[in-house]
Amino acid sequence: MNPRSLIPLGCIALMLAACSGENDDLRAWMDQQALAAKPNVEPIAPPRKFEPEPYAGAGGQDPFSSGKLVAGTRLNSASSNALWR
Repeated sequence: MNPRSLIPLGCIALMLAACSGENDDLRAWMDQQALAAKPNVEPIAPPRKFEPEPYAGAGGQDPFSSGKLVAGTRLNSASSNALWR
């Protein structure tokens, strides 16, 4: 290997070594700030009482009755036949 190619590698290694110094003062400050931080959370309101609504559709027509199915089928076939005329 050429000695000139080792110079950039040495500079990079030196810069990385400088960045990995001790950060005890920073770590102590971060721990102090973590202990001093108090969360400010407002309590949520209690849930409201559920009032069920009475079902008003019980006396109506059955949506699955055979008469309704036949009427829907006739209407569908009449509209599809109109397209082919």
